[in-house]
Amino acid sequence: MSLTVLTVIATFCALCGLFTAAYYAYTVLEHPVGTEKMAEISRAIQEGCKCLSEQGI
Repeated sequence: MSLTVLTVIATFCALCGLFTAAYYAYTVLEHPVGTEKMAEISRAIQEGCKCLSEQGI
């Protein structure tokens, strides 16, 4: 195969991957958060992640 054909195939695969990631992100974000307890746990996890990332861990 020529380099041009491989470049087209690689570009197509990359675009398919980006489309799939965008689709999954959209479908996940479309769903409700859940109960208040679930939202509280989610906020606690996000806070912990933020703390760890600020410390460089």
